[in-house]
Amino acid sequence: GCECMTTLSPAFPLAWSSEVVDTSALVIVEGELDRHTAPALAGHLLWLLAANPRQLVLDTFRVSFADAGALELLHDIGAAGLERGCTVQLAPAGDALHRLVAIVGVPHGITLEAW
Repeated sequence: GCECMTTLSPAFPLAWSSEVVDTSALVIVEGELDRHTAPALAGHLLWLLAANPRQLVLDTFRVSFADAGALELLHDIGAAGLERGCTVQLAPAGDALHRLVAIVGVPHGITLEAW
């Protein structure tokens, strides 16, 4: 796996790194996950799901800001995971996403690690 963070440009406020081990994929996300940045991450996550992992773990502990775009991303990735028989887990959710999920609920297809 790649241990380096993927940053689209110095001005893009979201970065992530991915590692695939056997049938699991881990994606560590940091920065601002919003309606402007979520589509780029969604593209990467859908690309990972195309390899049919059994589990996709999103570490969003370092996400400093999240808005409706983050929820839309979780909704879409949860649905895509269900279609492919892949468990999508937030582990752990950082404060920004935790607050959103606490208000609106966990999108279908997403599981949360207890925190």
